[in-house]
Amino acid sequence: MHTTPLVSIITGVFNGQRTLEDCYHTVIRQTYKNFEWLIVDDRSTDNSLSMISHWQDARIRVLQTAVNSGGPAVPRNLAVAHSKGDYIAILDQDDVWDADKLERQLEFMEGHKEVALLSSNLRVSGGSEPRGNRRGIRKRGLIYPGPDEIYRENPFLSSAIIMRRVAVEDVGGFDEHPEVCGRDEWELAIRISLKYRTASNGDHIAGIHRLHQSNLSHSISSFAGMDYVRNKHDHYFSDSLVRDVRARDCYNRARDALNSGALAIFDEQISKAASYRFYYQWKGLFLRYKKLLRQILARAKSS
Repeated sequence: MHTTPLVSIITGVFNGQRTLEDCYHTVIRQTYKNFEWLIVDDRSTDNSLSMISHWQDARIRVLQTAVNSGGPAVPRNLAVAHSKGDYIAILDQDDVWDADKLERQLEFMEGHKEVALLSSNLRVSGGSEPRGNRRGIRKRGLIYPGPDEIYRENPFLSSAIIMRRVAVEDVGGFDEHPEVCGRDEWELAIRISLKYRTASNGDHIAGIHRLHQSNLSHSISSFAGMDYVRNKHDHYFSDSLVRDVRARDCYNRARDALNSGALAIFDEQISKAASYRFYYQWKGLFLRYKKLLRQILARAKSS
């Protein structure tokens, strides 16, 4: 007897052949079995499409974009459009789930009908964070963040998100604008939070997020994505909140620029931060002197 899947897992793929096998096994071994998995190849140039096309499981459906979209929003929307489940669960191609991820999240969502979006926590692997070195990316505890908290700072993790399909469709799905690249699940979460309740359970570690150089959320283009999201949603929030988050965004970019030696960008961003909140001018001076002191100490130690 055919059973309509309760959960639709959606995964956008672009040149993911190095991690896709792990991704496959993490889905197949889920303790909750009534799912479908929609995998959308975004015109990969490696062996990704061939790999996913050969996976033998009736719950897997493979789609392909017409052209490379350059970001996850288009593949995700295509997957949602072809999905059948009451729930949408995001799984990025380079992340993996614990075996009971879906089971535990569905238990929560079925018991909290008022919640439209839930995110669990993830461990970190790769980059400068060895496996198991940090228990989770997000803080522990169960919280119900409102629009202000989500606008201020994204409390969710894409591969740990499960959403009610009705909410995703109601707010129009993922924003496909090129500048949102790497921030599309955050932007969608803001829109959902304006109409529905959301939750984040930092106590539930749902899997592993791999850190590497090509993570969209860590790329330089994600700064433009953050600006795009702010510009789109500023009008929903108080002027004080907007100025606070804009100042902090600029300060964080200034700090990164200083650490990488991009002094012109540092000066520009600190000046912008100070235009929102003047005390960031003093924080900028502190950053400069702190770096200068580290350089002096390093030269002294090497001499």
